[in-house]
Amino acid sequence: MIHEKGPFLVHFTILINFSILSTNTGLCVLLFSRVAGSIPTATTIVHNVSKLQSDSERNATDTERQLQNQRIKELLFSSPVTPRSCNTCEEGWTAYNGKCYSFSSEMQTWFESRDSCAASQAHLVIIESRTEQNFLFSRNLLNYWIGLNDLETEGHWIWVNNQTLNETGVEFWLRRNDNKNEPDNWSVDDASGENCACIANHVLNAWFDNSCTMKKNYICEKKYSFPCIDNYERN
Repeated sequence: MIHEKGPFLVHFTILINFSILSTNTGLCVLLFSRVAGSIPTATTIVHNVSKLQSDSERNATDTERQLQNQRIKELLFSSPVTPRSCNTCEEGWTAYNGKCYSFSSEMQTWFESRDSCAASQAHLVIIESRTEQNFLFSRNLLNYWIGLNDLETEGHWIWVNNQTLNETGVEFWLRRNDNKNEPDNWSVDDASGENCACIANHVLNAWFDNSCTMKKNYICEKKYSFPCIDNYERN
């Protein structure tokens, strides 16, 4: 099936029809239309090519055909088409390395944060590399929930997609000189302990555990939205 919205396919269709049908006049009209900013579909091109072929062959002399051929080649190879800048993420989201991130301005519990992300067809952020960790902290985060918890089994930390830390292969818990490292499951503020993870710049760009009922900002994450496939313009 021919996809009628891709401008590169339009150029490809032009080249095929040029090679097979030698529809010089028709192609010149179509190419001038393309340069002017109107993007004809593949079906329109085929239709116009068929309609104009007989007129072109009947009315043009050999010299005119040669000139038309040359002009078509010049137009095909001197009119680069490049993608117009388009947003891969929704407004208010930040694109990075195939994902979209939302940094909340409101403060919620970990559970509320998880549900808010899900309402946006996203999830609390899952940190899978040092590069992603560095990107998040380049945002000067103060104290944000991430999608890591040990709610089911104490000490067994899993992400909201059920991946373990061993499976993602990275962890960035705070390490202190006195060996009182994170996670420490401190139970002074919450008798149930600290079962949800946060990230914060004020503790050396690291993770630490906290009571899930504390209210904090949070980071949602999802894959890129559909990229632009037919919104193009000439340089």
